[in-house]
Amino acid sequence: MTNVGLLVLGERDSLEMLFLLILFLVIIIAAYYVTYVIARVQKGTKTNKNLEIIEVISLGQSKYLELIRIGTQYVVVSVTKQHIETILTLTEEELLILDDHQKQKILPFQQILEKYRSGKEKDEKDCGDEKNETNNK
Repeated sequence: MTNVGLLVLGERDSLEMLFLLILFLVIIIAAYYVTYVIARVQKGTKTNKNLEIIEVISLGQSKYLELIRIGTQYVVVSVTKQHIETILTLTEEELLILDDHQKQKILPFQQILEKYRSGKEKDEKDCGDEKNETNNK
């Protein structure tokens, strides 16, 4: 009789474990969809026609320089944890803004380094040829 009691107890534990696993998965899926909806709502509120953050550069821990377009003017602001300060105001003519197509033309660092190395090797070869010419004379 004790074997039957253990068997029933084991089935109940298995069912509880399965229930907890399903509950855990439901909570994870619900959290995913809630964050997805919140992100879409926030993205919708950020689509302004007059304000746009163009660039952000980190200057250290919680210190940033931001380039913001406000209408037709561009403003550079310093942003820290407790303070925001306007540094500079520019017009569109004073600014170089790269579109996505132009940004793709910017070479990654590795390619720039390889270009520099190949140019340096070429210069060394040219210098070596000149040394040989002077030695031959």
